[in-house]
Amino acid sequence: MRSLSIAHQVLMPLSVVLCLSSCDSSLVRSDQAGITIWRTEFIGGKASPVVMGDSLYLASRDGAIRAFDSRTGKRKWLYQTGEQLPDSNIVMVPKGTDLATIDALVGQRLAKGRRSIDATPVVDDDTVYAGSNDHSFYALDAATGQKKWAFRFEYEIHTQAIVQGGTVFIAPHDGFVHALDAASGNRKWVSQTPRGPDRRPQLEFSFSGGTIYVTSIWPYSLQRGGSVIYALDPRTGRQRWLLRIDGNFPSAPVKAGELVLFSTQEANDAYLYAVDATTGKLRWQYETTSGRLSVSQPYVADDLVYFSTREKFVALDLVSGKERWSFEGDISSTPHIYADKQSIFVMSMRVTQDTKRLSTIHALDLATGREKWSKSCGSNCSMGILLVQDRALYIASGFAPDPVTALFGSTGSRRLVGIDAGSGNTMWEFEIEGGGLSRPAVMNGMLFVYSETVEYVGKSPKQGYLYAIDLARLSRAAS
Repeated sequence: MRSLSIAHQVLMPLSVVLCLSSCDSSLVRSDQAGITIWRTEFIGGKASPVVMGDSLYLASRDGAIRAFDSRTGKRKWLYQTGEQLPDSNIVMVPKGTDLATIDALVGQRLAKGRRSIDATPVVDDDTVYAGSNDHSFYALDAATGQKKWAFRFEYEIHTQAIVQGGTVFIAPHDGFVHALDAASGNRKWVSQTPRGPDRRPQLEFSFSGGTIYVTSIWPYSLQRGGSVIYALDPRTGRQRWLLRIDGNFPSAPVKAGELVLFSTQEANDAYLYAVDATTGKLRWQYETTSGRLSVSQPYVADDLVYFSTREKFVALDLVSGKERWSFEGDISSTPHIYADKQSIFVMSMRVTQDTKRLSTIHALDLATGREKWSKSCGSNCSMGILLVQDRALYIASGFAPDPVTALFGSTGSRRLVGIDAGSGNTMWEFEIEGGGLSRPAVMNGMLFVYSETVEYVGKSPKQGYLYAIDLARLSRAAS
């Protein structure tokens, strides 16, 4: 049975938190003079802002790709994808309609595509490349937004493309990798890789060292499950090697030296695999418990590989796979691990006996796992790391008076919090209107971030905004 999205998915707040330093001492209001260089109403989505020169490019859940002047906020152009599709994902059916009919109607709608974009665009030279859920991939002129070419697929495109050496590599939801000529949009090849007769798994892929590495679930549902990793020649799409392993929901592959690493999950078990990048032979594997929640993509720094589950954060020797150190607790496992050159940052969250949520950020030494500092928020809160850059953590936070309010996102303001990565001290807190926050982009002393527009049934929406913030002025105002 297909799942039906009633309207759009409402994003839960990434965090709901009390002030992290002495109460409100570092809080800067969004309307404080000179801090917000500009802001504009924005519907939101899953894509991150992309800043190139004096332009900011952004895709959104309404299927539009926009370019703004990063200095003034003036919109340079807008390109609307999926214009032939309904602007709503709601399927209206008469009362009493049976589930089989609803399933068929939803299937018909999904077969045509949706007017929305999930993947972050790629900007390469003078072209913006973006995949849409309307089943098409677009190349747009970066200066004008004019369409250079578009390529139509049979399925939606959820993952970011890779542009390399005049070729665009794309993985729509059809179980294949496609290579298109970056200049003309002509298809060069389609990968001849496993695709089952009744399953078209979403792929994760990366490009490194002249090879495309791909992970996906084993696509034959009538056979024993598991996942696969395989390598493709980027010139021809031919398969160089393939390896089947245990576990489902494989992460994106990460190339590190002679190895390719990725994680999987099966029931209450989590696996980390290291595969020879040239031959496809398994070098080592690590197994632990997952807590039945998502496991992270591996992260590599020097001679260590880091891996997180709901119950354990581990550092392993890159060559042997032997555990060097671990950090255990109620870890908020996410698909990404955040670190800089000195520390790695782990989120934990526990629920007290009176159902209050307590979140903590732990800064751990990369080599030893020793805790350098930790910072907790107040009751009924959680925190989300959005970005680590230039020795600063950018954290989403907020506050909810009770767990039920927090669950349904009916909080007041959101806050973007800057934390010094070395000391854990709060540098500033910036109040933002709207719903959940995007991953920020930081460039030339400017911070760009957007909040989600949250829509309710029978209520007015909570308007989201795209912000451009002067970091130097923000720091001075908070001091």
